[in-house]
Amino acid sequence: MKIGIDYRPAVAAPWSGIGRQVLAMTRVLASSPGDQLLRYSGGVAEGSDAWPALPPVSCPARLQPVDGMHRPQERLPFEARFLPHALDRDGIEVYIATANRGLPWLLRRPSYRRVLLLHDLFQWDQPEIQARPLKALAYRMIERVSLSTSLRSADVIWAPSRYTMNEAARRFPMLQQRLRWLPNCVPPLPSFRPGQRPEVLSALPARYWLAVGTRGARKNIERLLTAWTGLRTQGAAVPDLVLVGQREDLPAGLRDWPGLHLIRDVDDEALGAIYQAAECLWHPAWAEGFGLPVVEALAAGTAVAVARGTALDEVTPDDAPRFDPHDTSAIAQLMLRLGKTPAGGSQRARQNFAARFAPEAYARCLRGLIAELRT
Repeated sequence: MKIGIDYRPAVAAPWSGIGRQVLAMTRVLASSPGDQLLRYSGGVAEGSDAWPALPPVSCPARLQPVDGMHRPQERLPFEARFLPHALDRDGIEVYIATANRGLPWLLRRPSYRRVLLLHDLFQWDQPEIQARPLKALAYRMIERVSLSTSLRSADVIWAPSRYTMNEAARRFPMLQQRLRWLPNCVPPLPSFRPGQRPEVLSALPARYWLAVGTRGARKNIERLLTAWTGLRTQGAAVPDLVLVGQREDLPAGLRDWPGLHLIRDVDDEALGAIYQAAECLWHPAWAEGFGLPVVEALAAGTAVAVARGTALDEVTPDDAPRFDPHDTSAIAQLMLRLGKTPAGGSQRARQNFAARFAPEAYARCLRGLIAELRT
């Protein structure tokens, strides 16, 4: 079977959450006996993590800027002109759009099956922040049209959590029978042995808490910081806090607190060490389509404390500490408790829980979904 895949996320940002899922999917499909995988992108970035040792990517004659392929003025010609012609030309039997939208814009029903990988629906009512109100309104309208068009035209929709599936069915009831569960692939990150001290940890204290991901209001980092800084102001015995993310994502008044460590642009080896050495990962998001940092921390054997609700309930062990993401006082109370008595449970139990999202489990699930498309 000839399978086409939207490779733009892997070309533009192979380190991102979506980019890593596209690469994981590509590895499984490229090794599937009897199948042929073709990649499609608006542009290529030679020398990137996504490019070496991979077969060529089919692109338009006019290559698009890699850092601009997500913009409407680049997406429309790719999805409305280049892609329909290229898929017909190559005899594609199944095409997978990998970034919430991106299926070809067609006036007729194609000969191939259309699959949409739906990570979440937050762009529907939480669009990317724009400096100009008019531009923000335009982007919101474009995102809604693009998302709803892809959802309605998809033959099958793969989602990484039951929460995302339920949200899609709630907003678009006609999709109920097309939704399928494909949990994200979360390979364990590199680890270090007892007695070793990776270089990235040299600037960090021996005891610290961790949060990963700062972009977007739904990540709720400001509330987490408010609870933590409040306790530090009172002299409470809570550990330092390490944030992996961008400094500019934080409110100006919360960026420079003593004991707050900001880290950005880390590779997998460094990130794995940061997870492994942390006493606890805090994930305060009030809306998550999956919760990748939670599973990565568990795979490293690290304890987690997470917000209740959305997809986080699906990727967290039942005995992990939980809190109301909208209650700063409740977060602070849990911080006080865990500051005195760290979360229980064994590293092995956490790693066993995370194994349900490991590459082997992901490959079995994906192959089952591909087999369904053959019928």
